[in-house]
Order: sequence, then structure tokens, then C-alpha cells
Amino acid sequence: FNVPLNYAKQGVERTLGVPVNVGRAARAYGAGDVERGAELMAKATIGAAAMTTAGALAAGDNLTGDGPSDPGDRRVWEETHKRNSFRVPGTSEWFSWEGTPWGIPFGVVAGAKEGWSEAQERSAKKGQAEPVDVVGSAALRASQGAVQAFASQSFVRNLGDGYKLLTGQESGLGSVA
Repeated sequence: FNVPLNYAKQGVERTLGVPVNVGRAARAYGAGDVERGAELMAKATIGAAAMTTAGALAAGDNLTGDGPSDPGDRRVWEETHKRNSFRVPGTSEWFSWEGTPWGIPFGVVAGAKEGWSEAQERSAKKGQAEPVDVVGSAALRASQGAVQAFASQSFVRNLGDGYKLLTGQESGLGSVA
């Protein structure tokens, strides 16, 4: 179980852990532990680069999560987008981020963007701003994106497939991705 735990740990370090690792690095440097400070700063830098890349891709409509919740909107969206993927800006070819080291940061940002956008559309239909709905939807979809990215890893799918083979029942692990 080291692989799933390490993947989850790296996912946290590359998202929520970025500011935490910067603070820990500053304390390590302040205590004279240059090696530990450099290690923590390297983790923070990798995480910041992954999140910045995801943010830039999402801002240009080049990063996707699960897509719109509404089935009709999703059908239209799927004509020009691919689920859980990214594309190089200016191109039309999509590449899946599932199963990559960027899975969790990309899933978090894509989910947050989709949640934010859907909540803003709901607010516009009501004719009033709903900041709690917008922020809450973005946070929920960001969390769902992280879980989806984790579940898309081959070792998690294999656990689900093994469970089904032994019990004949779906675990949800192999079918989530």
C-alpha cells in the first residue's frame, strides 16, 4: 500500500501543501537545516508549478474535469472537449491527465473551475449573486476532482478489480475511473 499512500501524499504536497511546505522550509532554513529547507522548498516549487500550469490551462479552456453536470450541456461540451484531459493551447488534441503525476493538481483545478462556472450560471439564472453557492460548489468539485484523479490511478482500479473478482460485487474503486 506504499504506492497509493505516496501518490496521495504527493497530491496533497502539490496542492494544499504548497504554502505549508514554504513555511516549513523557512523554519528549517532559520534553524540552520539547509538540506531539509531545500527539500521542502523543492516540493513547494513542484507543487506551485503544477498548480500554476493547471490554472493557466483552465483559464484558457484547455483543462477539463468531468464536464457539465447537466446531461444536455455535457453532450454539447463533449463535441469539443475530452473528459479529464488537457490540451496544449492553440491545438485541438486532448491528452488525458488521469494516471499522471499531475492528476491530483489538475483534477482539483479542473473541478474547482467547473463548480465555480456552474454555480455562477445558477446565480445568473436567479438574477442574484450567490457567493456561498459559488465558493461551496468550487470547493466541492475541487474535492471531487482530487478523488477522481486518485481513483483513476491503475493501482486503485486494480484493487477494485481484485475485489470484484473475489466477491463478485462492485467496490466502486475499479468503476470510478
